[in-house]
Amino acid sequence: MDVDVLLENLIKILEFEKRYYLKLIDISTKKTDIIIKGDIVELKNITEQEQIMVSQILKGEQTRISIVEQLAKIFKVDSENLTVTQIIDKIGSKHRKKISDKRLEMKRSIEELKSINDKNSELIKNAIDYIDFSINLLTGAGVYSTNYSGFGEGRREQSRSLLDLKL
Repeated sequence: MDVDVLLENLIKILEFEKRYYLKLIDISTKKTDIIIKGDIVELKNITEQEQIMVSQILKGEQTRISIVEQLAKIFKVDSENLTVTQIIDKIGSKHRKKISDKRLEMKRSIEELKSINDKNSELIKNAIDYIDFSINLLTGAGVYSTNYSGFGEGRREQSRSLLDLKL
């Protein structure tokens, strides 16, 4: 296949992937609000939407890998090590700016998505920690108090639970 055709296809697939990353960013931002509200049903729905976007990105990624493999054969380099940046260095100015711009847009989108996902992970971790704390508070799990006898001797006893149940 012609190098120009492959480069045009690379530009198209990078644009395709970028669109889905932007959709994923939008969904992940909404997910933050849903996590804060604690709406489990809506969290399930938005997670399903995320999975659809990720599957589309993976399809685009497979196409991009195929294009890179074809370019690697033309450039006579190993496709495993060929990056978009290296492709930019090897091509003429006709496609260089477009591919470079698309690469930069993708990089920014991925960094933004990572930041949002890190925030969401931290919110989920905090929610789980709060639930664990609440359960321990209600059940008295692992809470010990020290009681002193009339002779000043300390004895460790497990505190009573607010709920009458055993875990």
